[in-house]
Amino acid sequence: MKTDLGYTAEGTFSGSDVVTRVFAAYKSDGTKRLLRSRGTVIECRDGTGWTSIATGLTSGRVWDFVVANDIVYMVNGVDTPRKWTFDPGTVSTTVAGIDNGTTIDFFNDRLWTAGNDASKINYSALGDYENFAGGGDIECWKKDGAGKIVALRHLGSRQIVYKERMKYSWSALTFSVLAFTPLGSQSTTALRSIIQGTDGYHYFANRQGAWRHRGYSQDDYLSGVVEPEFYGMDQSKESNLAGEWYQNEYWLAYTPSGQTVNTKVLRFKPRTGAWLLKDWPAACFCVFEQSDGKQQLIFGGSAGNSGTYKRYVDDAAASYNHNGAAMSAYYVLPFKTPAGRHRRNRWKHLFYQFDAATTQYFVKLGWRSSTLGGFREALIDLAPDAERWALDGSLWQATGKYWQGQDIIEGYLRGFTVTKARGLQFRVSHSGINQPFRFLGITPHHQPLEGFK
Repeated sequence: MKTDLGYTAEGTFSGSDVVTRVFAAYKSDGTKRLLRSRGTVIECRDGTGWTSIATGLTSGRVWDFVVANDIVYMVNGVDTPRKWTFDPGTVSTTVAGIDNGTTIDFFNDRLWTAGNDASKINYSALGDYENFAGGGDIECWKKDGAGKIVALRHLGSRQIVYKERMKYSWSALTFSVLAFTPLGSQSTTALRSIIQGTDGYHYFANRQGAWRHRGYSQDDYLSGVVEPEFYGMDQSKESNLAGEWYQNEYWLAYTPSGQTVNTKVLRFKPRTGAWLLKDWPAACFCVFEQSDGKQQLIFGGSAGNSGTYKRYVDDAAASYNHNGAAMSAYYVLPFKTPAGRHRRNRWKHLFYQFDAATTQYFVKLGWRSSTLGGFREALIDLAPDAERWALDGSLWQATGKYWQGQDIIEGYLRGFTVTKARGLQFRVSHSGINQPFRFLGITPHHQPLEGFK
């Protein structure tokens, strides 16, 4: 386990707005633009800062963006839909021919909008994206009690209609025979949480947890191990959920219990089923491809400072901070219960391994025998010339040992006392600026005792 990379500011900024949306727009000639919405404006990343392409808008609205025919279209359900032609020197213009909605999709050579009516979906004429009068509208299960339409998204050959309490799948091709197929009762009020992974799934989240589906199937429940984080959310904060697919992981920002804006991020790794918790103030995400081809994770700040940030890409010494401030990193391991359910153990001592750091700083290694109590902790010195302690308290050689070219800090945890318990749980933590740690493992020495019921 290694400390995850931090983030830094994306362009200069000032103000007191929450960034409600960030969007990566790509043109067929290779032009790339990064957009964001905040307060009463929409802005394009330009030079060292941000240039307004729309002003005087309804404050704080969540905009939805899509690219069609090398034009960026945008809606928020209140202001007149707008379009922009990728030129930072020009402002966006209104498009009266597009029916308004809170969500927009480009699919099967049409633009689609929805959200201003509980079940109505509006669509343009085929190939004529600003001509909704030549298109029409359809009803998706009218008066089904599932709430209004939250999002239109497509997956493969299907368009997915997300309502507040239900979602549907359909081909969006044949209008004479409408076949909206229900995809289970799990849905979301959080437009920004819905994202398509490269593994062919749609990922989304609600107050009950994180889910995925393939457009035909029922939902897979993903968040059992972090279930309390979702149950602790205030019901009114579900719409704050914001997701992104980055480096084969589903990133999800959320508002913890007692907070008013997003301050935490969960990362789900489908290959292993593992979750990682991070302290990031992210209101929204997007992935933007840089000029060098590297994929950059961008997020809009939720702290009300009009900030937009990017995750560090390179694993360098200066990449372990939160925009210059200290970052807190910790890992909690599952309980180790080597003797099974009905046997206690005498835990005698613990043997740990860390990578050595380039300078001196300390990490905390904690342990506990019950989830009802806190962790007892001991400090581990990661300095290159740190003392390596043997079980009897003697010093190991200062040069340490080598593994994969790394100088390793290893030794027995001297602060640990003999404990009788069925299992132990361990936690590694540290807070600092550009002070990463790499935890290689811990080996507890134990002796099985008598069985018990």
